[in-house]
Amino acid sequence: MKRYLAAARDLRRLQEARGTSEYYNHCEAILVAAVVAYSRPFVRSHSESAADLKLRPDKLGMFDNRPDLASLHELVITTRSEAVAHSDWKHRFTEVKDYNYKGGILRRLSTFDVTGVISLDAFQELVDFVASACLAFGIDLDRKVRDELAALAPKTNGTAG
Repeated sequence: MKRYLAAARDLRRLQEARGTSEYYNHCEAILVAAVVAYSRPFVRSHSESAADLKLRPDKLGMFDNRPDLASLHELVITTRSEAVAHSDWKHRFTEVKDYNYKGGILRRLSTFDVTGVISLDAFQELVDFVASACLAFGIDLDRKVRDELAALAPKTNGTAG
């Protein structure tokens, strides 16, 4: 994830240095990939395989002290679900341009500007925060499991068997 965002940031800097938008599509594609990758643990899979259940930040209290990041998290998940991974008509619409174009219909399809909706810097902050929170939660979980296993282990008096 961090590599996606670093690549998009590097391309933006290159664009700015050149005074062009020649890498806009590249930045957009990288950000789309980052949105999908970030969302994966938080979105329930509808497959019939043994996929993990989704991660629930509300159950973990992940954003309790960061409502700004909670809002951004929801925006990223909604963007993934409605505009990136699926084509919700409120984000991607079609317009008929000509009903008689070369024996067919000419349509214009809208595009969704992910880079215009999700700030790269704010997204980076969200990714760093969630990675840190998940790591802390994982360490706490390991400690709890270790303590519970130790409590279940038979007590010895320190002498070998």
